[in-house]
Amino acid sequence: MTAGLDGEDVAPSEAALRQARRRVGSAPLAILFDRLKGPAAKADCSGAWWRGLRTVAWDGTGLQIADTPETAGFFGRKISCHGPGSYPALKLSALVECGTRALIDVVFGPHDTPEPEQNAVLCRSLRPGPLVLADRASDGYPLMCKAVATGG
Repeated sequence: MTAGLDGEDVAPSEAALRQARRRVGSAPLAILFDRLKGPAAKADCSGAWWRGLRTVAWDGTGLQIADTPETAGFFGRKISCHGPGSYPALKLSALVECGTRALIDVVFGPHDTPEPEQNAVLCRSLRPGPLVLADRASDGYPLMCKAVATGG
């Protein structure tokens, strides 16, 4: 973050970086992600290809996030037999290139969002040619039809 300061030896504190991130917001990171996302494997990359097909995979996970009224209101808390969770949680699904682990696309939403629903959104980033690997949470004829329609 400080590399563009004309060689000055600057070491901002953690608090200064945190405050700067709050002022700037998430928009610059979203722009950076949009510019850098996508497959990265060259033809000789081990694990990224199978019989000439680029291998990609999608999968979902849950993450605990900051406990603020805004995040709790939007994402919600997981409920167990012991009551609501301590922190709000979100569901994140990613489309990743195998071999390089390069992120091709990411979708997140409330913790109770079904993974196949998020994977259907990830189809927007599939192009003709890849072999899409999916786990048991990705079953369902409509989702597979959507992926096949992209050429994946």
